[in-house]
Amino acid sequence: MAGTKENQRHIDYEIPLKFAEIAKANGVLKAVLLSAYGASSTSNVFYSRIKGELEDKIASLAFNSYIIFRPGLLLRKDTNRMGERISALVLKFLNVLGLIRKFQPMPTSLLAEKLAKSPKILQSGKHIIELDNIFRF
Repeated sequence: MAGTKENQRHIDYEIPLKFAEIAKANGVLKAVLLSAYGASSTSNVFYSRIKGELEDKIASLAFNSYIIFRPGLLLRKDTNRMGERISALVLKFLNVLGLIRKFQPMPTSLLAEKLAKSPKILQSGKHIIELDNIFRF
């Protein structure tokens, strides 16, 4: 965990932005960003706002192809975060009942597969893959 908003901003904004800037400076044509559901530079929620700001800033780098994934809750193998574990159980139960299927938790291994194959499938331009479309991607 980041612990402070400053650390969170460093981890979730500054580091990925620097990585994207270096990639662009070295001739990389495609960028794939793992963002978050609800990301928006105008959000009142700190995490959603910095993810949205990051999306906007990387867009300004003008990659030939820019793919943004916005997943919801991620299922992390052996997580020690009790809130994540409880949220996952509640969402899975609600999904079994046919409720809020849009918010189906996603295993990190499946998300990694989707992230890796996306540049091969999607061509030039900006593409945003929202959480309800990631499973179908």
